[in-house]
Amino acid sequence: MTDPVLPAPVTASGKPIGPGFRFHPTDEELITYYLKRKVEGKPMRFDVIREVNIYKHEPSDLAELSRLKTKDQEWYFFCPLEKRQNSSTVINRATKEGYWKKTGDDKKIKREGDDELIGVVKTLVYHRGRSPKGNRTNWVLYEYRLVQNKLEIDSYVVCRVIRKEHFGPSTECIYAPFSEQDWDDGINEKIQQGKNHIDEDPNTVDQDDNNSEPLTRGCLPLTTLVQYKRKRQLDSFGSYNNSSQTTQDAVSSVAATLEENEVATMVPTSSSTELIDHLETEKQEMAVARETYNLDLMSAEVMVSILQGQVDALRAEHEELKKTNINNG
Repeated sequence: MTDPVLPAPVTASGKPIGPGFRFHPTDEELITYYLKRKVEGKPMRFDVIREVNIYKHEPSDLAELSRLKTKDQEWYFFCPLEKRQNSSTVINRATKEGYWKKTGDDKKIKREGDDELIGVVKTLVYHRGRSPKGNRTNWVLYEYRLVQNKLEIDSYVVCRVIRKEHFGPSTECIYAPFSEQDWDDGINEKIQQGKNHIDEDPNTVDQDDNNSEPLTRGCLPLTTLVQYKRKRQLDSFGSYNNSSQTTQDAVSSVAATLEENEVATMVPTSSSTELIDHLETEKQEMAVARETYNLDLMSAEVMVSILQGQVDALRAEHEELKKTNINNG
């Protein structure tokens, strides 16, 4: 019995948890687990394949639509099949700027162990232009399809899209070269969720639809608050036109006191600076601890998945042994 091959877990941003972790399932795993569960509406342990009608998009746009954000030239999608008008069998694989053309015969996918036919894979190459005079490109599509009669096999296919560096059958160059900068673990790195770039302004937050300027996490300038607060207090006292001179003197005294106290708060003290530095240090330590926790959690999920796969395999083997004993008996 061989250990099951499981897909690599990813973080919330879609980025693998470390160098070398890649989503690289076998043909059998794509058919019997991912595609079959998609057709049956069952949940998956790692939601790494997004549903996209790739035949409505140009190949160069598919990387942005992928759930896995990677520099590798390989992407996976669930694709609903859309038949051509006035045809119940021909699939529409034409985009705005080109079309996907089948090449070679369909490859049969058989289950390891008993050689039962579980699916077929169709190979297509993208041509830019209109058929039959389109220009061949280096975009290749492998379209996986179920063959089980009890399922709605024509509802979805799972597509593996690759961009080859050169024309021909070789796919050795689909993996991006390792870049140490991509895995810099600096605690000041701010990676935007779902994208592989660094936020330029950490103080900028999502903009409200009703505002023309982006919001920031900071507050209004202190001088503005002082002026606004003092103005309201003076206006409030000044509204009593019949007040005595003694009251006016008291108002002036209170206003002067407020101004002195509030302006004094504008000058940072050494203790406040030390407190800010301490809070910044704690914030950085918490960020590192959070990342460590996330990595530990991902590792635990991988281990649980591996153990669960082994349990499933043992159960299947046990059922086969029971059937064999019954037949021999």
